[in-house]
Amino acid sequence: DEDEGIEQRLDGMANFGEFPWTVYVQERVANGSFAYKCGGALITSGAVITAGHCVANARSNPASFQIVAGDWDRRHTRERLPSQIRQIDRIVLHPNYYSGSLYNDVAILIFNHPLNESTPNVANICLPAIG
Repeated sequence: DEDEGIEQRLDGMANFGEFPWTVYVQERVANGSFAYKCGGALITSGAVITAGHCVANARSNPASFQIVAGDWDRRHTRERLPSQIRQIDRIVLHPNYYSGSLYNDVAILIFNHPLNESTPNVANICLPAIG
């Protein structure tokens, strides 16, 4: 398939569906549209883990954020499968987050409704078992 050929590897792009847990976080800008803010990883069908500094200044306004899951290439609108967009209902910042340090620089974003994970381009991140 041309879309998964040598050109992609030379450009540094992942294959379609290669990292289905990867999402991007968008923040509402002045004109009302959403712009890329940072990346994240899908940990459940209803939550993403991201950097705390990405959302710390707006934790009282979670509706100013949304996530996009299943998008292979943000530069193009035509995808093999549609991406899924979810509004953020709640931001849970690490209780020991401090903006002057990278320690505890983590936040969980809770969606307004779960993602559909029955497609190959959206899935939870693969984490080791506890213990």
